[in-house]
Amino acid sequence: LMVTPGFYNDGHNHGYFQSRAYTLASALLNHPADALDGLARQRRYLRDAIPAEGVHKEHSAGYHRMAMRMVAETNALARALGQPT
Repeated sequence: LMVTPGFYNDGHNHGYFQSRAYTLASALLNHPADALDGLARQRRYLRDAIPAEGVHKEHSAGYHRMAMRMVAETNALARALGQPT
């Protein structure tokens, strides 16, 4: 279900959380290729949502805090999956 195009909300913070769930579930179920796909989706969202100046595109302190937590969580997952951060 999480890989169904109509279900996945790419480019939106809800899509990030879907990707995180997909990554975690895939890792727990020993599906490493799917876990890496989920990690790539998380990274793509973060790359698009946080421009070079480092502030979330929503320009709100709440979104910025959430985005910084997302970066930390994504890096932790990458390390757990043996991927660079």
